Amino acid sequence: MKDSLELRCCDRCGFQYKKKALTKQKGLLVCNSCKDDIKENKSINMRLSSSRNNANTTTAVNTSTIFTITAAGGITPSHSVSSGVTYSSNLGITPTTTISFSNSYYMKIIGDGAIDIIANPQISAGQNGDKLTIEGTSDTATILLEDGTGVELRNGSITIKNKSIISLVYDTTKSEWVEVSRGEAI
Repeated sequence: MKDSLELRCCDRCGFQYKKKALTKQKGLLVCNSCKDDIKENKSINMRLSSSRNNANTTTAVNTSTIFTITAAGGITPSHSVSSGVTYSSNLGITPTTTISFSNSYYMKIIGDGAIDIIANPQISAGQNGDKLTIEGTSDTATILLEDGTGVELRNGSITIKNKSIISLVYDTTKSEWVEVSRGEAI
């Protein structure tokens, strides 16, 4: 009984509650205001929402589109997963706290043949902190990304083919998409 009356902080908002008022979710102890309401169906469409502090954001995600990339056209981030959501809450504190989230993009791509992107920049500029994940879908219509012209890659270049994946983040100071991680198909 003593354990359930023990005071604990919500792992998300930091407010203190009796332990029995907190719920374990994704390895965290969270209060009712911080609980996520994530529902997912069998197709890749999903609804993301949160009832946190009366804010509600819903974004549909459908990743079935495959974008055809041309050498001269380059890549324009599309298929936003979250689009510049700004979340405000005063949590009983003045002034109101505002948190902005960057865009996150996921694109399945194919070249219009085996191409070397010659567009400058190779990937259209984003906003600071934007995230872009690109997945290749063909072993023959590949896309070569090279270090330079708006892209900073760790190993100089990557040939994006079927099952290759690269994640980048946009840095406005450098005016470049900077590689975060990659998984190259063998």
